[in-house]
Amino acid sequence: SFYLIFNAHFEPIDFVLPPSHWGLRWLKILDTSERWVENPADKPGLEAGASLPVGARSLVLLRRQA
Repeated sequence: SFYLIFNAHFEPIDFVLPPSHWGLRWLKILDTSERWVENPADKPGLEAGASLPVGARSLVLLRRQA
């Protein structure tokens, strides 16, 4: 499963990830506000319900890990 976050605002916004019944952990696959996204396998996942800052006018693609 994937979770796609859009931020169309001109400032960064903190988004809260879905509760655990949608997935316990999420891996960041793509972030258009970053110039380089490291290999997702090299980064720890994000916990359900965690806050995730998303840059202005960008999107983030997360993949459910568990």
